[in-house]
Amino acid sequence: LTKLVLNTADAHFNEDRMKGTPFGQRLVFGLVTGAIVIGLATQDTAENALAELGLDGVRFRAPVFHGDTLYAYTEVLEKRDAERDDAGVVRFRHWGVKQDGTIVFEGERTVLIKRREHRQGA
Repeated sequence: LTKLVLNTADAHFNEDRMKGTPFGQRLVFGLVTGAIVIGLATQDTAENALAELGLDGVRFRAPVFHGDTLYAYTEVLEKRDAERDDAGVVRFRHWGVKQDGTIVFEGERTVLIKRREHRQGA
């Protein structure tokens, strides 16, 4: 995936070189980690999303290595009216956690979401 996003830093694809570093192995590119965590989180938070409005406060807290398992957790921080009558704005905080419980990613995501009464089948 690292080459797909054109990140050519040795830390992400040169296993031999990384053996001699404190990490001891290749790292997963942080933005790939973020994309995976947001992707996992959207399974619960994007079904009625109309638009992604922004990401804020993104932090990569710990390294992720090839073979790690990631989990995503979400907290709703805020909901407010939007300029549209059929939608509101929701701000989430997402965390990415490795299989050992280490938090590897944290960030806030703001989404325009369709109101319940305007959803199909409501």
